[in-house]
Amino acid sequence: MTWMLIVSLIIIGLWDVKSLLIAAGFLVLTLILHKHAKTTYVYALYITAWIAALVYVRMAPVHVLGLLFLMLRAISYMGDMHYEKYELGDIKGIALYFFFLPSYVMGPVMRYDKFMKVCSERKISYDGISEGVLRIISGLFKKLVIADRLMIAIRIWTDGDSSMIIALLLYSVALWADFSGGCDIAIGAAKCFGISLSENFNKPYMARNLGQFWRCWHITMADFFRDYVFYPLTVSGFMRKVTKGNIRVMTSIATVVCFAITGLWHGFTAGFLVWGLLNGLIIALEGRRKPWRYGYIYTYIVVSFLRIFDLCDISVVGTKIRLMFCFTASMVSGDIVRHVITGLVMLIVWAILMRVKDKICYKGIIGVVMLLMIAVFGVYGYDFVIDGFVYGNY
Repeated sequence: MTWMLIVSLIIIGLWDVKSLLIAAGFLVLTLILHKHAKTTYVYALYITAWIAALVYVRMAPVHVLGLLFLMLRAISYMGDMHYEKYELGDIKGIALYFFFLPSYVMGPVMRYDKFMKVCSERKISYDGISEGVLRIISGLFKKLVIADRLMIAIRIWTDGDSSMIIALLLYSVALWADFSGGCDIAIGAAKCFGISLSENFNKPYMARNLGQFWRCWHITMADFFRDYVFYPLTVSGFMRKVTKGNIRVMTSIATVVCFAITGLWHGFTAGFLVWGLLNGLIIALEGRRKPWRYGYIYTYIVVSFLRIFDLCDISVVGTKIRLMFCFTASMVSGDIVRHVITGLVMLIVWAILMRVKDKICYKGIIGVVMLLMIAVFGVYGYDFVIDGFVYGNY
């Protein structure tokens, strides 16, 4: 494990030494306090320190590479120490958990004990490296060929004065391709080291209600907020007192609060707060209702509409909603249509390649095909713009 830690620290330091030093400061704080994490005020102090850092980074604004995902890992570890779920970690193990390069910037966010387990079981093999490289190529394909192609059209529609309906529907695809592509790269890189990271996506747009969606989208983050925000809220004495022990009311309030905090984690803006509150309210209203057979249509529409608070500043959301059905000829200009068709066709191609890859002997052929398509339709495509990963800014 030592060499993986050294390599991770060197690369992160070369990438952004300021971010590395800030993260190292929180590592030192963790090592000082984790022996006393069982004490409630120490645990509360630790969380307060992270909240202060989050507020500072969001309000300054200062970009600290990977800080918000490091925050989830750090609080997860200290939370497990507080609830005495396992023994104290050692310095080298905690440092690797904090700084493991593949998952440093965008996750997945595994629990410390699970991460240590996969590290202890790691085995570098030809098959593992082959699988990892193919996963990396798949992630690059989703990002460079699907997400960035669609984002060209989405930006034009978002910045203009015409309908955003198509932009919102496509943004759900683009964001999935961007974020899941980044996770594919992280999981694939870790696989090359012999480490199996947790999956972060499980066909989220096949979910039949919003609650199911959030159990399939950004799974490790959803697990974090469930275990360290939602559950503690529902069993707290304050919540029981306020709701007079009504379990349904307790669950609904905790859901809304949990998603409000999730929204603020994404961004300290009114838009993200409203986005979080609306997600929580809709899930609370869904309650225990049996999902509709074709609920994935409802889920996709609701998720896409709520993305408006991500794409637009909240000050113009009202205007954008009023223009929702204002279609103009400029929306279907040649360049825009070409980018959209290319992105959607490549999405279908990717799905076909993923379906057949387990049915052929030489999976390397799939990787070669995707690399060729990246070269033609991605990096060297006409008027192509390469963006950073959306969650790379966290």
